Amino acid sequence: MPKKESQVMAAYFFTNTPSDLLTSFKSEIDKRCITMWCYDREGDFTHTSEHWKNHAWFRPSMQSDCLIFNIIRAPANPISCETYAVYHACLIQAFLAHLNQIFILSEATPSAVDGDSV
Repeated sequence: MPKKESQVMAAYFFTNTPSDLLTSFKSEIDKRCITMWCYDREGDFTHTSEHWKNHAWFRPSMQSDCLIFNIIRAPANPISCETYAVYHACLIQAFLAHLNQIFILSEATPSAVDGDSV
C-alpha cells in the first residue's frame, strides 16, 4: 500500500456521540453493509472501487460534537477536484444511507481548513 502524506480538506458529521458514529461506521463495513469503503490498521479509510481505491484516504478525528474526516493524498499524486468530489460524495452517501440516525448534519469543505497540512 502506498504511504500516505499530508492532510487536506475535510468532511464533518455533527453528532452528540462522535465515537459511537465512528464505531458504527467501522461495524457496518465489517458486516459488509457498507461495501464501498474499507479501513487499514491505522484506522484510515479508502474507497474500495478498482478505479478509486488508494487515490486518497480519510483519517478520522473527533471533537465533542463532531466526527471529522481529513482527506490524505497519495504520495506524488495530488488530489484532483474529481477525486476530492468522489471521496466526499461517497462518504456522505454511505453515512446518509446507513448511519442517518446517529448524526444530525454533514458538510464538506471545498478547500483546506484549519488543522489541515496542505
